[in-house]
Parts: sequence; C-alpha cells; structure tokens
Amino acid sequence: TPDSLTIYFEGIPNLQTGKYLDTVFFSSTEILGTAVLVVELNINSWTLQDFAGGPSMDIQDVSFANDTLAWGVIFKGGGNFAENIGSIIKTSNGGISWEETHEFFEVGVDRGLTDLVMMSPTTGWAIGESNTILKTINGGASWNNQEDNLGALLDFSGVHFVDILTGWICGDNGIVLRTVNGGSVWVEANSFTQKLLQDIYFTDHTNGWLVGNAGAAYRSVNGGSQWSQMNLPDSLVLTDYRSVYFTDNAYGWIVGEAGVILHSTDGGANWFRQATNFSFSFSDVKFVDRLNGWIVGEQGTVLATSDGGDTWQEQDVLGVTVWLKAVELVGSSKIWIVGDDGTILAGQFVK
Repeated sequence: TPDSLTIYFEGIPNLQTGKYLDTVFFSSTEILGTAVLVVELNINSWTLQDFAGGPSMDIQDVSFANDTLAWGVIFKGGGNFAENIGSIIKTSNGGISWEETHEFFEVGVDRGLTDLVMMSPTTGWAIGESNTILKTINGGASWNNQEDNLGALLDFSGVHFVDILTGWICGDNGIVLRTVNGGSVWVEANSFTQKLLQDIYFTDHTNGWLVGNAGAAYRSVNGGSQWSQMNLPDSLVLTDYRSVYFTDNAYGWIVGEAGVILHSTDGGANWFRQATNFSFSFSDVKFVDRLNGWIVGEQGTVLATSDGGDTWQEQDVLGVTVWLKAVELVGSSKIWIVGDDGTILAGQFVK
C-alpha cells in the first residue's frame, strides 16, 4: 500500500462549504474524512454519506455497538421562543448511510439530547435536557423514558456505563445519578457541588472521574458514593472542563476550554498540563492505550498523539470548520468524529 494516494471526484459537493472536492489525500498516520465522506478500512474507495444535517442539527455524540451498528444523538436548537428538540440517528452498515429514527419534542419543554452510550446491539441510553433519560432494549426500535424522581427539571450532560446494569449520569447543579439495575432506579449522590458537571467516566465499578465548569474535577474510589476534588494546577482551578478519559486506573486526560489538556499518571491524584499551540476549546478526548489518543473541538480541530500527549499533531480534515463534539474509536483502527451541522467524519488510524 502506498503512503499516500490521490483520488479525483466529479460532482460530489462538500456540504460544509458548498464547494466541490477535487482531491483527497490519504495518509496512514492521519485521520481523514469530511461530513459527507466515509473511508473504508481497505482504503480502496470513499463513499458518500446519505445523512446530511442542517445548521440546527448538531450531533453531540456517537456510540458503536460493533463494527456495523451505531447510533448518534442530536441537539436541534429551537431558536428564540421555541423548544429544543432531540433526535436519534442510526447506521446499520458501518456508517455508509445514516437515518434519523426518532425525534423527541414537547411543547414548553426543551428536549435536546446531549450524550449516548450503547452497551450492546440491543441496549443503550441517551440523555439530555429536562431530566431526559431514554433507554432502548431493542436496538433503538423504541426508546422509553426512565424516571429519576428529582422533581426539579435539570439538564444532563454525561452518561457512562461499565455494564448493562451499572451506570452514572451527571449534569446541572452538581447532579450525579447512579444505577445498579439498568436504570430501573436512579439514585442521586450526596450533594458535593453546585457546578455544571460535563462528563463522567469509570474504568470499573469503583474508580471514576468527573469534570465540569469552573474547575470541577472530582475522583471517586467507591463507585460514586463519594467524590473528592482533584489536585489541579493553580492557574487552571477555574477552567471549564468538558471531557475526561482514562485508559486504566492510572493514566488519564482531561480537556477543556482555551486549549487546555491535563494528564495524570497516578489515577488523578495529581495533574500536569500538556503544552500545545492551540487556543481553541476542546470537546472530547479518547485514547486506545497509554500512547495513542485523539482530541476534537472548535473550528474543526482534530489533534492526535502517539507519545501519550507529550506532543500533539493537528490533523487535516479537509476544511471542516464546525465545532466537533465527540470522537469514538471502533475496533483496532477505525475512528469516528461527529459535530455541528450534521457533521460525521470517519477515518482509519495506524498505531
């Protein structure tokens, strides 16, 4: 296989810019794709995506159950004096095509969806505004709302499960919910902050991490029953953090506003900043091991590292400039990225 190859297209519009793509370059060390193109693992061809979102269809997250089945959640902004709407998209052919399968709307109540996790081809959860917790047990054929018994309306931001029974949700006003029975009952953790919590991640049933606005960064070693503030660099104790990820119980990363990347090698007891030349805000971070990882964010930003974050390289995503919201790693070599305006990027990576 050559290191790079040039493919010419005729009449395929770039939906992000309205222009035509003339040349696409492939490199085995780079993540490539656009909102309308998908790369196959054998890199012999590119195919046109037939899901095209509009300016108000912002894809917040994507989750693959296997190489072919995946779902995404969309936040449709309602604009002035209109309710936000949530919707779910699905692919059954590895991302070659996507379809919008469900839409959630309620008069006078915002129902935008913000995060998603699929634990199997049949079972998964989607969360969003106004206490929205949706569960499917039939591969997304139907989504049923689960009760949280909170009373007040709160917006949820992050959801994470370690198996089909045990999971957590975080969001507004320091809310953290936990279930040990697949969401039949959600239990609220003891209050420890009023800050907006953006993301939650567990490596197992006991070790978890939680990040959010105004320096919110917490660690739990007992399954989320109690949370303790982590030790952040002094200059970053008020930073808004949006994503946290750990490869194991020692190595982890946090990303947030203004190009901030933090790294820990001791389970989150201490954090130090990893330097970059980027000032854009980051949305999501994922690693496949202690060395290889990716970050996405504002202005079409995609960064990759092969040395644990000591250095980060910007990836060429063919002129995409929208805010990218989430990155998903599938199998040993496939990467998916989603973002605003219905953007779906796909590519191949080589460790």
